[in-house]
Amino acid sequence: MRSCIKNELSRAFKNRAMYTALLIGAVIAMAQILLEVVPVLEYQESDTFTSFPHTSYEHYMGLKNGSMFAIYYYMFMVVLAAVPCAITAYTDYKSGYLKQIFTRSHKKYYYISKYIAAFFSAGTVAVIPQILNFMVVALMLPSIQPYVGIGYVGLLSECMWADIYYQNAFLYVMMYWVLDFVVYGCMNMLSVALMWFFDNKFAVLLLPFFFYQMLNLGMQFVGKAALMPDSFLRPGQPMLGAEFHEILLIIVGIVFICVISCTYGMKKQDYYR
Repeated sequence: MRSCIKNELSRAFKNRAMYTALLIGAVIAMAQILLEVVPVLEYQESDTFTSFPHTSYEHYMGLKNGSMFAIYYYMFMVVLAAVPCAITAYTDYKSGYLKQIFTRSHKKYYYISKYIAAFFSAGTVAVIPQILNFMVVALMLPSIQPYVGIGYVGLLSECMWADIYYQNAFLYVMMYWVLDFVVYGCMNMLSVALMWFFDNKFAVLLLPFFFYQMLNLGMQFVGKAALMPDSFLRPGQPMLGAEFHEILLIIVGIVFICVISCTYGMKKQDYYR
């Protein structure tokens, strides 16, 4: 099983699609800095500047709720994160490569390895540009610990982990990187789990995006706007009221779908439709 995991991780990370996805994410992260951070530097250095200084937490892409980058990065990242690995299980299935794999290894090892590769590749693509963005912004602006009362730098008390933010803002940001890594990784696993029901690789590639938008619509419909991925995946949390245990239930639901669908595929769909 170890060799199978190593092989699938190598296929996911050592390919042109992974490098391209990371490059696009980095370009978006740097574009946000050029268009929204660099222009404020002249005010930061002004001799007449008497207000609270601009900080890295104010202008970090994830915490800047008024930014178009904060809106579109987290929405379309679910597609970009799927590029390196999402369709490889489908192409293995359609090409007959699975038959060769199953003569050398137990099929459950292959699927576990594929899920691991899909999870880690998507999480990496989603989070690395965020880390890059924060690091570069922190080089330009001071990382002053926010405190309650400065609304344009902080979070409202109804926000998830707001107490952690005001005690240690960097810890809060890192916790959100972990959360985004897990959620984007889990959503990408759906491309492996549900490939049996589609006969087009582009549909398989877009499965995480379809799920993302369905979850947006579903949560808005039931009055849980804070649990829309458009909101809870962003550290700035534009919609108030998200609870970690509710997000955890969404993650558990995705994993449950993956387990059930994989079991179905292993029993009925491995070789032929």
